[in-house]
Amino acid sequence: MRNLLVLAGIATLGLTACPASDEPTDDPDDGAAMDTMVAASSSSGGLEESETGVSTTLPPETGGMDGDEGTTGTPGPAPEIVLMEYTFAEDLQGFEVRWAEVGTMGQDLELQTATILEHVPEGGYSVDATDTGAMQLSIPLTLPEQKIQFSAVMPMDMPIDMIGGRIRAQVRVVAGFDDPLNPGVAKLFIKTGTTFHWADGGANNIAFDAAAETWVGPTLSADTPSFINAPLEDYDPSQTLEIGMEIAAGSGAQTFLINPTVILIDSIQILGPDPSF
Repeated sequence: MRNLLVLAGIATLGLTACPASDEPTDDPDDGAAMDTMVAASSSSGGLEESETGVSTTLPPETGGMDGDEGTTGTPGPAPEIVLMEYTFAEDLQGFEVRWAEVGTMGQDLELQTATILEHVPEGGYSVDATDTGAMQLSIPLTLPEQKIQFSAVMPMDMPIDMIGGRIRAQVRVVAGFDDPLNPGVAKLFIKTGTTFHWADGGANNIAFDAAAETWVGPTLSADTPSFINAPLEDYDPSQTLEIGMEIAAGSGAQTFLINPTVILIDSIQILGPDPSF
């Protein structure tokens, strides 16, 4: 991936105000303050975490092989390359609620203002039982098709080159969306260029599961997103300026909405090209 904020030293990113977006809901982007310290990784391909929790990695210099030492084994699967990671270990790392609406009726300032996005020290996604914290989103949903969007905005002069890249997140419903016939929806999106041109990874159903405490992993491929706002030629993933997620109530969920509906979001990763291709 070209020019993806992986630097030889330590770079400090300063956030500037951004113009209005042209994503499908016509939401304006008001910018956000984010100072991100990105640390270069070692040649072994290990992940290093900066003071703010944004981590970077580089591919290892040599690929691994299965088999005993001194023998030629079968090549193992190609490692997945994590180029940047928002861990939310200590804070929100520049993510803010920036838009809310009901269906296609336009902006809902009351819902946007009432929605709370906060850091919680526990409850984060972990594959090894190490709890690193998370973002917690509390949405006062009262109507079907209500939706909110939260995101981080890059400095205008330091876009992320997402060509060949992917985004993956971890989402879990803590309260609400408990009817399997009317689940909520999580959708990753990016906005590119000075017009903040919208593209998203498509809808992913999310529902409350008290027994399994299920984490859902929405993804977005920058080269082949599920949806790109027209005109298509204005979409330029090499100039990605905003990364975010939309949470929405279903169209038939009015009987099953809970106020507030509570969602945990953790481990938003920017990945290199899919190693399976």
